[in-house]
Amino acid sequence: MTNGSAHVAEIENGSVDPTLRVTTTAPVLCNATASEDPAGSMLDAYDRGDVDIEGVGIVRGAGVTVAKAAYGVGSALGVW
Repeated sequence: MTNGSAHVAEIENGSVDPTLRVTTTAPVLCNATASEDPAGSMLDAYDRGDVDIEGVGIVRGAGVTVAKAAYGVGSALGVW
C-alpha cells in the first residue's frame, strides 16, 4: 500500500476479497520501495514486463484490459 506521497507504506501478501492481482518479483518490489519515485519505478518495471496486472472477476478483468490498451496507446503516442 502507498501513502499520499506514493511511497510504499506497507506490503501485504494477498487479500480476502481482491479486485486486482499484481504479480512481480521481490527484487522489483524492493527496488521500488527503495526508490525516490516508487510509482515511477513500478511503472518502469511494468513497461519492461516485470509487473503484470490482472482484474479479478469479469468486470474488473475487462476494465483492466481496457486500461492496459489505453496505456499502450498513450505510450505509443508519447502521452506518458
